[in-house]
Amino acid sequence: IEEMPSLVELSRIVADRDDVELVTISTDRTWDDVRTVIPEGTPLRVLLDPDRSVVRGRFGTRMYPETWIVDRRGVIRLRIDGARPWSSAIAVDAIESFL
Repeated sequence: IEEMPSLVELSRIVADRDDVELVTISTDRTWDDVRTVIPEGTPLRVLLDPDRSVVRGRFGTRMYPETWIVDRRGVIRLRIDGARPWSSAIAVDAIESFL
């Protein structure tokens, strides 16, 4: 919840780019729970994983939040534990460095 405002802002920053896809995976139980955190009309793509099969099975997540930078071939390039200011210039530069 702490980093959601900066993720929403980052989704607006990269919305017009075709080389970056920002996806967040929520482990909330229902879409109604997700809607309380993510404002309507944001370009942030949200997937729901209430049983945590994707975040645990595919990514091995045990701590929340975790952020993954995955290249277009599906190779994990970077994993970051904990909340970060994702709309900052340094975060955008880090993402672009993997393109």
